[in-house]
Amino acid sequence: MYQFEGKVAIVSGAASGIGRAVAIRLAQEGASVAVFDLPDRTTGEAASGLKETAAEIEKTGAKAYIQLTDVSSAENVEKSFSAVMEHFGRLDIIVNVAGIAEESKAFEDYDAATFDKLHAVNVRGTFNMDKEAVKIFKQQKQGKIINFSSINGITGYAGFYAYNATKFAVTGLTQTLAHELGPYNVNVNCVCPGFVWTPMWAANDRALWDKAHPGEEYVPMTFYQAQCEVTCLKRPTYPEDIAATVAFLASDEARNITGQHINVDCGVEFH
Repeated sequence: MYQFEGKVAIVSGAASGIGRAVAIRLAQEGASVAVFDLPDRTTGEAASGLKETAAEIEKTGAKAYIQLTDVSSAENVEKSFSAVMEHFGRLDIIVNVAGIAEESKAFEDYDAATFDKLHAVNVRGTFNMDKEAVKIFKQQKQGKIINFSSINGITGYAGFYAYNATKFAVTGLTQTLAHELGPYNVNVNCVCPGFVWTPMWAANDRALWDKAHPGEEYVPMTFYQAQCEVTCLKRPTYPEDIAATVAFLASDEARNITGQHINVDCGVEFH
């Protein structure tokens, strides 16, 4: 539909959830996709999830390229981008999905280590990825940068101080970068997911069930669906819904959209 044949994309956080869905959708649209994620903690090699994402990409007929990348390390990101350029010879799209969250806490219970950990991945990781893309996109005078913020990066929800702060930072970085890269024909936008049914949410849902209904048979999505009831559409959002928005923003159909945060949340936030 979007005719990405001949184009190359990088997707971070591609081993599961939203990152995997984005990588597969771009491949379905014809792009070759370099998938970035952390190595397996035990083996130091590509995690099974990242290998599965690459396999799904190749099933579409597109090319996949695995890069073990810690986005919080500027040196690691620089090497990964160089490897992609050497492998594919070009780059057209980057999607910065990699990110981490936290448990809700009272502000006085926060520690600096937690704040710094989230900042390192969510903010510095996005900065590192964008910086390497800018080097390429400015020179070739075209490109698409799609960062990932959150509805928490538009409205600060109670209890998630570090997460909210990092996602607000990504939104601001996106807007500022759009100004600088506009003259180079580069679009910079960010996607703000709402409540998305990912492995992280599934684990959280099960934990909440076990706490509320000890010993009872688990009814999947019970607490998640209750959360969805606060939305206008009152239905789940899946990683594929987010991926559809990313594909649009990466396409020529969105050539006049830049500096925007796009909510995909079934109507939690209106802006």
